[in-house]
Amino acid sequence: LQFENNCIYSTCRNITPFNGSYGVNSIIADFTIHGTTCSDYSLIIKFEHLLGNYSKPFCGHWDFSAPNTVNGAWSTYGSRVVDAATSHTICEYNHTTNFAILMSPRRTPPSHYFPLSLISAIGCGVSILFLVITILIHFVLWRYVRTDRTKTLMNLCVALIMSYVIFLAGITQTENKVICSAIAVGLHFMFLTDFALMLAEGILIVRMVVIVFPTSSIIHKLITACWIVPAGIVGITAGVTNFKGYGNQQLYILKLKTEHNVNTTQGMEAGMDRRYEM
Repeated sequence: LQFENNCIYSTCRNITPFNGSYGVNSIIADFTIHGTTCSDYSLIIKFEHLLGNYSKPFCGHWDFSAPNTVNGAWSTYGSRVVDAATSHTICEYNHTTNFAILMSPRRTPPSHYFPLSLISAIGCGVSILFLVITILIHFVLWRYVRTDRTKTLMNLCVALIMSYVIFLAGITQTENKVICSAIAVGLHFMFLTDFALMLAEGILIVRMVVIVFPTSSIIHKLITACWIVPAGIVGITAGVTNFKGYGNQQLYILKLKTEHNVNTTQGMEAGMDRRYEM
């Protein structure tokens, strides 16, 4: 096994980023396995971040055969983020080549964390307040306003309140992996339910326009589907990913594994070289 720790560009940080959003934020390491095929191994590497004001790490490797490029491009094919923290990222690769961490330089400054969190909390609190007021008004006047649309509206208000409560309760719970994943699953389900209920509102409005005098109501089937279908989607997603895609130490969002090619225009120039062989 041969490992080379290289800064193979004249300046690692001055690389043309993908879509103007990503740049290299680690050393660029080269691995070569002699005497066997790389498909027999899974290579796990821990990269220390060079700069602290970067976010959204991707495990990248240099693809010399990337289409529409002269010298190649950065790609995330055959790699995944195992764990990500403020100071480092752990990557897993199923091949050997030149590796590095690609990150977005547009990270929120630490001094903005508290004001943004406060604004989010106040905004969610105000929304919850008026959602509760909406529910109370409809509860008092229910005999006068009871329709299929108001039933859907009440379900939507409850779903939105649950979404805000889960968000506020878990906004700082990113250190514990189990809690973080649970919050991500809950938010995934609630947001899908919110959108499903909004779709149900639209379906009811279209039905009112197309069928002026409907003979039967579909509200019970529609609302049931709005809660069950998102649960099925979340269950399938969690089962397929084994909860590995739900959150990390920085975020409790659903992460999707995608392939990115990051083109660069700089020529590859040898820099500092530290080599280890065994």
